[in-house]
Amino acid sequence: MQAADDGDKVRVHTELAWNPDGTTWHHIQPGTPFIENTPGPEPPVYGEMPYDWGCIFAAAPVFLENEVRIYYGSSDWYYFGWRKGYLALATIRPDGWRHVHDVADEYPEVVKTLKEKYEEGWDDISIDFGKYNEIIIGSDKENPSTLYSHDAHRTQIWVIKVAKEGKYEFKLSRWPAEANKRISENKNGETDFQVKKACLNMGSIYTFADISEEQKYAKFEVHLKAGTACLQAWFEDNSQKILSADFVYLERLGAADPVAIQKYQPVDLDHILKDNSK
Repeated sequence: MQAADDGDKVRVHTELAWNPDGTTWHHIQPGTPFIENTPGPEPPVYGEMPYDWGCIFAAAPVFLENEVRIYYGSSDWYYFGWRKGYLALATIRPDGWRHVHDVADEYPEVVKTLKEKYEEGWDDISIDFGKYNEIIIGSDKENPSTLYSHDAHRTQIWVIKVAKEGKYEFKLSRWPAEANKRISENKNGETDFQVKKACLNMGSIYTFADISEEQKYAKFEVHLKAGTACLQAWFEDNSQKILSADFVYLERLGAADPVAIQKYQPVDLDHILKDNSK
């Protein structure tokens, strides 16, 4: 990681390292990136940086006949900032490695031991992996509040805990409020998505709103009971192509309507996040 003087503006690149036992790591050329971050404007401008300017996290290499592929996750902003995520690809020639040899079959007991230690490590970290991280909304301690794409359990799906029954306002956007951008535009200010409608689904509530090209957010008002629920929010174009609502601004406005609140029913979280993903 590369950190600026203030400690918050951290960028990540990938370096080569090897280990003989899964524990002790030896870096090939410390400080030298194996996959370099793409340079961008100086000073950095939020929303205008290249797809892998901020962070690079590489997966294991894929060996093909004519090339070696390195797929990697990347982002266009600092590690600790709200950023866009991407799947990217780097390639090298087949003879670009000094030596590659899979020794797993030769040392099955070592492989078994390493796998057991890996599982033991996860067990030691937490016993709550089957639970959901609930984001509290409507609390007197933080109202209004914001949901970010980074917090979603899956694309466009957040697990939230409604602190108080009431009438809530949701504003859906593709961009942070400070960017002052339209739903339909890209980072360069060009229209790249012919958005037709915004959709919000929460328990028994499903509602949508038609969107114009000039709108910066879509606004909904719903009546919610206290408790845990799944929130789904997204945009659609005329062909029903879906684009995520990466920023959801919400606020508890006051008391719920007595009639409307009786119609609201939450949905089982496992049904949304587990059953439907199989």
